[in-house]
Amino acid sequence: MIQQRIKKLIEMPDHTPENPSLNEAGIAKHNLIYAKGESPTAEDLKAEETRLLAEYASSQYQRDRRYPRWQEQMDMQYHDQIDGTTTWKDAIAKVKSDNPKE
Repeated sequence: MIQQRIKKLIEMPDHTPENPSLNEAGIAKHNLIYAKGESPTAEDLKAEETRLLAEYASSQYQRDRRYPRWQEQMDMQYHDQIDGTTTWKDAIAKVKSDNPKE
């Protein structure tokens, strides 16, 4: 038997709590049915949607602090060693300086 897990909101480019482009209601319903084993009420759904949106909004820092893909980083490191440049260090430093830890 395949065990289902509680779903979380996934990143979408234009998603904000004010402009939800994700299916919060569907995810909330899945989570509540999984947790309770019964059909949730409208109030339960709304509370779970609110929780999901708050969780999504609280992780903005992680979404903003995106490093280049690992393949790109490896390519930068290779060329830095061959060419004697610091492209990789500069790219990482830029991400860190543009999005400092809070």
